[in-house]
Amino acid sequence: MRLDCGGCGNAVPLTINNNGEIGGWIRTSNNPAGTVATVPVIWRNGSVAWTGDPRVVGEYALGVAMNDAGTLVVQAPGAKRSYTVSASGAVLPLSPEAGDVEAKDINAAGVVVGAVDGRAVMWVNGQQIDLAAHLASKGVSQANTWQWTMAYDINDKGSMLVYYIDAQGKSGKARLTAKP
Repeated sequence: MRLDCGGCGNAVPLTINNNGEIGGWIRTSNNPAGTVATVPVIWRNGSVAWTGDPRVVGEYALGVAMNDAGTLVVQAPGAKRSYTVSASGAVLPLSPEAGDVEAKDINAAGVVVGAVDGRAVMWVNGQQIDLAAHLASKGVSQANTWQWTMAYDINDKGSMLVYYIDAQGKSGKARLTAKP
C-alpha cells in the first residue's frame, strides 16, 4: 500500500501497529516561519489521519512508536520534548517541566518508556515514574547501584530493555522481566 502524504514530497514511516495504522513523519514547508519542518503523522488505510501542528509538537518531530489503541509516541528531539497522541488526536506532553525528555516505546496498556534528563523513566497514565525508584520498591538489587539511563523498549507484559551504567562505570543493556 502506498502512503499518501498530501503532496508533502517526503514521508517516512517508522512504526506500525497490529491494526495496520502507521506512524512516522512527513517533511513540509507549511509552517509559520516558512522553513522546512518535520512533523509527526499517522496513516490509516494509506491516508493521513493526523498531522502534528508544529506550534504544538515543535518544528522537528517524529512519530516513533504506536500501540494497537492507536496512541502514537512523538519525539521532538530539537526541542527535547516528547508527547503521546491519542487515536482521536489529543496531544499529551510527557514531563513538560523537564529539560530533556525522550520517549521511545509504548505498550498495549499505554505505558510509555524512555528517559528524562538522563534517567530511565516510564509514564503511566501520563505520570512520570523514575525507573530506579520503581525497581527498588520491587526489590531489584541493582536498582540502587546501577544508574538507569534509558528504558528503550517495553512489551505488552511490561518487560523492558534498558540501558544502565554499573558501579564500575561500564555501560550495558539489560532485560527487565515483569512478574505476572
